[in-house]
Amino acid sequence: MAEVNTNVETNEAETNEAVEVVEAQTTSRRSNKKKNVAAEYVTYGPLFYDGGRYKDPVNVIWNGVKYSIPRGKVVSIPVPVAEILDQSAKQDSYAAAITAELQKPQIQDM
Repeated sequence: MAEVNTNVETNEAETNEAVEVVEAQTTSRRSNKKKNVAAEYVTYGPLFYDGGRYKDPVNVIWNGVKYSIPRGKVVSIPVPVAEILDQSAKQDSYAAAITAELQKPQIQDM
C-alpha cells in the first residue's frame, strides 16, 4: 500500500509541474498576443446606413478582439479588419449575382 501512495504523490507532483508549465506558456502567449496587435490602421467607411434595416453597427472579431464598426461614419480600423469587411462585401455581391442568375427563367429547347 505504501507503493500506491508513492505513485499517487509522484503523479500529483508531475501533474503540478505540468500545470505550471501550461500556465507559463499561456501567460507568455497572452503577452505576445498583446504585443502583436496590428500597428497599422486604415481609414475605412462609411458603411451603408439607412436608418432602418441597416442601422446597427457591424461586428467583426479578429484575433479574439471584437470590433464594432458604426454605420454611416468614417472610422480608423486595423488593416486585417478592413480586409475582413472587404471580403464580406465581395461575398455579398457574389451571392447576389448568383441569386439573380438562378432566378432567371429557364428556357428549354423543345
